[in-house]
Amino acid sequence: GLLALLIAANRIIMQGISHMMRREGLRETLVNRAKGYIERKFRVHKMLAMYWAMT
Repeated sequence: GLLALLIAANRIIMQGISHMMRREGLRETLVNRAKGYIERKFRVHKMLAMYWAMT
């Protein structure tokens, strides 16, 4: 379903990030970008969890 699709997409994104890190060596930039992405993602998950709790 949708969750499996999200998990698969997330895995592809993470593989892409690690590949870019190895190829370009922009480790710090990518780690910071990943941290920002994860923070935004968790914020969205929190909002969704709150929304689901209310419904």
